[in-house]
Amino acid sequence: MPTLCRYAQFKEDAKEALLRDGLRAVWPELEKYVVNASVGTPLSTNTFLGTDIGECGGHGPTPAHYFVEDFSPYTPIKNLFLTGQDVLSLGIAGGSQAGYLTANAIAGYGGWQNAVLQRDIVLDLGLPPLF
Repeated sequence: MPTLCRYAQFKEDAKEALLRDGLRAVWPELEKYVVNASVGTPLSTNTFLGTDIGECGGHGPTPAHYFVEDFSPYTPIKNLFLTGQDVLSLGIAGGSQAGYLTANAIAGYGGWQNAVLQRDIVLDLGLPPLF
């Protein structure tokens, strides 16, 4: 069997196992709402992004990652701010938290004094806390 066929079969088997042991075992009533299901692997990532080793997730979560001073919403360029997963932490949660942090920095809430006083833009706008 050619390698591509084995890979496609592996993905199909993985998908069926996940549906069987996950969705159908835990929430069988939700299966009627599944329109499409697919499985992606690091090889899928390489194919769609044109990368060699799955390097789509940003910097690795090593201890050194959290001590890089450049990972901050601030830049040396006036009124240019950064956001995204590498500003704070990795993944979707890190990206959304970085957006919150960057919004606070843009509004002038980025100093340690505001953290100590527990001030942030959301509370000062009278909105319910996000976290």
